[in-house]
Amino acid sequence: MNAAARRYHAVATQTASGERLMILLMHAALSSMEKAKAQIEKAPTLAEGDVDEVTTLVTKALDIVQHLQSTLDVTRAPSVTKPIVDCYAFVVWKLVAGRNQRSAKLVAEAAQVFGPIVDAFDHAVEAAHVR
Repeated sequence: MNAAARRYHAVATQTASGERLMILLMHAALSSMEKAKAQIEKAPTLAEGDVDEVTTLVTKALDIVQHLQSTLDVTRAPSVTKPIVDCYAFVVWKLVAGRNQRSAKLVAEAAQVFGPIVDAFDHAVEAAHVR
């Protein structure tokens, strides 16, 4: 990313609403999962640098998902938040296993479960701002 793009991204992030920041985080996690999966598929026997890249990408996704999970207030709406917490736990489990086993399949399963959560949040925020 060039200097101008980095500055634009920094300003966009610093001025974004809480909802927009959540969406950015969710998309970053999903993107990291997809990149890690592609990286694993690209090189079945990974070179040292590729292993580091996969670990970095999966760890980034893990950090974001665990942060999102920790910010959910299950006391406010347990019937809504409990299934999301369970989905996040599943995603974390798949990502840890995928990272440890260098498994594109496990990382893809994490992304497959996380993707609809991202889409639902996108639609909810969009609907809330339309009103």
